[in-house]
Amino acid sequence: MILGDLFADLDTAAPLPEPLDMIGPLAFELGLLTLLVMLVAAKPRLLPAWSPLLVLVGFLLFTANLDLLPIGALLLTAGPTPVARTSRPTSFTAPRTAG
Repeated sequence: MILGDLFADLDTAAPLPEPLDMIGPLAFELGLLTLLVMLVAAKPRLLPAWSPLLVLVGFLLFTANLDLLPIGALLLTAGPTPVARTSRPTSFTAPRTAG
């Protein structure tokens, strides 16, 4: 927790409820995977099927061993990369000039 490293008294000044402390990271993981799966299931397909699988494997690597953190981070970065590379036609039309 970087914020906790910056402010030593943060845990005592603003304690987070225990259930929220446990559920928060899991909700983030499930939410990200859900969004990626929705992009794969969309018609037309906006992401390749391997994208959410890479993210899932990255999260599982974090759970298995923290020494695998760099590899998991690369997988988490590589998973949603096709979102940025997807080209969509624009519906913008340039204004016509008189003449």
